[in-house]
Amino acid sequence: KSFLAEAAQKGVQLAVLPEIWNSPYATAAFPEYAESLPNVGDRSAPLSPSSQILIDAAKEHGLWIVGGSIPERLKDHDDDTNGVE
Repeated sequence: KSFLAEAAQKGVQLAVLPEIWNSPYATAAFPEYAESLPNVGDRSAPLSPSSQILIDAAKEHGLWIVGGSIPERLKDHDDDTNGVE
């Protein structure tokens, strides 16, 4: 979060995080770190911890954030996905 605050202070409007920014960079770690993410536009579903971090940081710092990718828990497997806040 401190990097996003520093970027905002420098006038950055779009921050792009690296792939698998919230966990070890290994597909073997997906089962442990995967999060259930809401469908696009579904405001009734609970947010994942990583989604909430991105949303809060975007609001706090007035930035657009491309959330790299995070491990996502799907019905039949885990995968990685990106979020834009």
